[in-house]
Amino acid sequence: MIGAKAVTATDGVPDRPMAAFLDPGLDFTTDTLTPAEAERYLAWCARVHGEGNLDLVPFAEFFVECDPAGLKYLRRHTATIRLPISAAVLMWTHTYCVLGSAKGVLYEVIAARELGASPDDIIQVIRCAGWVAGPYALNAAGESVLPYLRAWRVAGVAPSRLEWPDDWKADPDAFRTGIDHAADDLLPGEFEKIENWYDRVHGSLPPELRLAAETNPRAFKMSRVRFERIADAGIPAQLFPLLMLHTAVMQDRPTEALRAARLAAHLGVDLNTLAQVVHWAAALGGEPALERGMRAVDEVQRAR
Repeated sequence: MIGAKAVTATDGVPDRPMAAFLDPGLDFTTDTLTPAEAERYLAWCARVHGEGNLDLVPFAEFFVECDPAGLKYLRRHTATIRLPISAAVLMWTHTYCVLGSAKGVLYEVIAARELGASPDDIIQVIRCAGWVAGPYALNAAGESVLPYLRAWRVAGVAPSRLEWPDDWKADPDAFRTGIDHAADDLLPGEFEKIENWYDRVHGSLPPELRLAAETNPRAFKMSRVRFERIADAGIPAQLFPLLMLHTAVMQDRPTEALRAARLAAHLGVDLNTLAQVVHWAAALGGEPALERGMRAVDEVQRAR
């Protein structure tokens, strides 16, 4: 399955591979860094990950002054990964938010804006992060992204220009089971609707969730309602489980990784794309991240 064919940036999307957007003009034939390369790299970081400065990315100057070989090998690594570039940037926006990195989430928001994201795109990604990590994630967003969004709106907001695969579509109903979001109570027949959804997407409802519904049906339902409201009318529904998969791999959360991979596959995401998400997380997580992430991809493949 994986590696059966070369994976392009995306099928059905104008050719804008990750390597092109992420390339600051480095020469990978040598481990050394010329003054011109260093200048180009720092200028790229200041533009794509900063507001004309390197305040959010002090690692850039560290690389240039202390470890140019490490910089080039990292950049060579990321250049091998093939994902829709909009998805790739928003994955790190989501993961840094969940990890509570205020600087990290802001410098990825700046990169997303460079790609053509709108404030609404960013808010949807942060909503997903809030569902995953609650106030811990939202504090990171509130600290750094909220002031940036305010200034962005004052400067003027254009519609989203993010590029997506042709078969990725926004769908507010993508995660919905048919339960009534206006009622806190788990109404007659609603547990069965949720159970049927789990049967379709995951094979069965975990017994632990059945117990959760028995012990506090209202809390069980509201957890489900919050999840069902993550998808909205802007960003493709296929992106959200990929955000969750990327973050779960980084955090070593196998249950969440498998569940996200299954949901993505249910929405039509192919296995190669799932694998590329794992590779993208492993750019900072190494082979342990590859190992735990590929377990989820392998399980999805075996279930087909």
